[in-house]
Amino acid sequence: MNIAGYEFKEVTTGTEELPSKAVGVYVVVCVISGRPHCVLYIGTSEGGVRADVTPSGNLQHTLETHKKRDCWEENAHGEIGYFIKSVTDDERRTAIRNELQWKFITPCGVDPWDAPQTGDDWEEYRESFGPRGSESI
Repeated sequence: MNIAGYEFKEVTTGTEELPSKAVGVYVVVCVISGRPHCVLYIGTSEGGVRADVTPSGNLQHTLETHKKRDCWEENAHGEIGYFIKSVTDDERRTAIRNELQWKFITPCGVDPWDAPQTGDDWEEYRESFGPRGSESI
C-alpha cells in the first residue's frame, strides 16, 4: 500500500500477525470493509535492533498496550488496522515519521507540528511537502 509516497506492507487488523521485532514506521488506521479509511496515529518501532527485545521494544506489545490505544478505539470508524514499513536506519525512520506526521493530521497523536508553526523547520516542511495535513488515505 502506498501511503504518502512510501510503500507499506498490507494492512493487518491483528497484532499477532505483525513481526514482534519490526524496526520501522507504523501507521495506525481505521479500516472499513477491509480498506483503510483514516489515519489515527503514526509512530516508530526500534525493537528489532536488539537481540533481547524487551516488552517496550516489541512491536506487538507496544501496539497492544500503547498509551493512545483508547484514543484509537474511540476514533476508529470500524476496525483498527496497522501498516508497517521496515526502516532500519534511525535517521531515515525518524525523517519518514516526521514527514507523515506533517502530511496527516491524526486525532490520537501529539506531534511536533501541533506547536505554533513558526521557524525554519516548518517552512522547510511546507516547501518540501506542501500544506500541513495535505494527505488523506
